[in-house]
Amino acid sequence: EIRGKVMALFAVKITSVIYNSVDSIVISAFLGLVALAKYNNYYYIMNAVISIVTVIFTSIVSSIGNSIVLESDSKNYRDYMNLSFINAWIVGWCTVCLFCLYQPFMRLWVGKDLMYELGVVICFCVYFYAFQLKSVQSAYKDAAGLWKEDMWRSYAANAFNLVLNIILVQMIGVYGILLSTILALTVITYPWQTWMIHKKLFHCSMWPYIGRLGIYTVITLIACTVTYIFCGLVPETGILSFLIKFVICVVIPNVIFLVSTFKMKEFSEMTKIIKKVLWRK
Repeated sequence: EIRGKVMALFAVKITSVIYNSVDSIVISAFLGLVALAKYNNYYYIMNAVISIVTVIFTSIVSSIGNSIVLESDSKNYRDYMNLSFINAWIVGWCTVCLFCLYQPFMRLWVGKDLMYELGVVICFCVYFYAFQLKSVQSAYKDAAGLWKEDMWRSYAANAFNLVLNIILVQMIGVYGILLSTILALTVITYPWQTWMIHKKLFHCSMWPYIGRLGIYTVITLIACTVTYIFCGLVPETGILSFLIKFVICVVIPNVIFLVSTFKMKEFSEMTKIIKKVLWRK
């Protein structure tokens, strides 16, 4: 049993590395090294944010595993929904920051000549949101050791992403690279993992979670739109305007999330956790 799980984990990790490398290989092969350098500038920023957010949930995998062994399915499911709420808030806020600050930062960093248009930025933001929203699912999958059940998903997502990459990059360029990855996440990875976690671990329906996910996504879209409008009112004056936009991105989306979710039971559970932590300190 251990050998089978280790081999499945090995396959999942290897395919994950391949999945993240395919985009760069296809860009360099079809669009050239200049296009790859331009793409990597944007990807580097997104990946840095992903790395910071991922640390939060990889650090609690052992605690989740302990809870899975000791607690009931209902207790673990409540914790899963609460963590999904926290993750959605964090990922939603980071998405708003990327959407509003990507171009101002790139203008300061690499200049206008190496900047993409707004459509590519939107694709990067959707890519980040779809990729990072599954952080809690990935943590529970690793804690429960569901690698065998996840192995074929990784194969399917890789094959789907590679085929679409090669087809779409010749039709719409860098948009094809981003859209193929987004489709692989939203059509294969996320539905598969959602079904697997609820079926194999919690033994319950996944639709309440899907409903909550839809609410979080709508709130994120509203926060992106409102914050972008306010950031657009700030004149471009270099670093000062970037800092003002950053302050706007800190305040407005978090206020929108607070107003939109303070009546949810997940919000009350989150406040209880924060109060416990502060009381212990």
